[in-house]
Amino acid sequence: MSEFATVARVADVPPGAIFEAELDGESLLIVNAGGELFACDALCTHLDGPLSHGTLEGTVLRCPWHGSAFDLRSGEALNRPAHTPLACFPLTVTDGEIRVARG
Repeated sequence: MSEFATVARVADVPPGAIFEAELDGESLLIVNAGGELFACDALCTHLDGPLSHGTLEGTVLRCPWHGSAFDLRSGEALNRPAHTPLACFPLTVTDGEIRVARG
């Protein structure tokens, strides 16, 4: 069973927000897509564009550099230039804290 670590509070990530957090020295994003929370890598799989500056369209996160889009439910790259999926991580909410699975 995975160990979970607190990375943010629910209040830090209102609907529509893309929140950059850190887990074990690595940046990751917590995204609130219409009340549903997701955790994923902070960098685009195509040239490491900063997804924290991207746009959110439903459960699709779009990179600000070249427009690659990723489905936050699966990490699937939806269009080019990215073709590698985005790493997404299990999360849970306990007592208002967002906790993400380590490793």
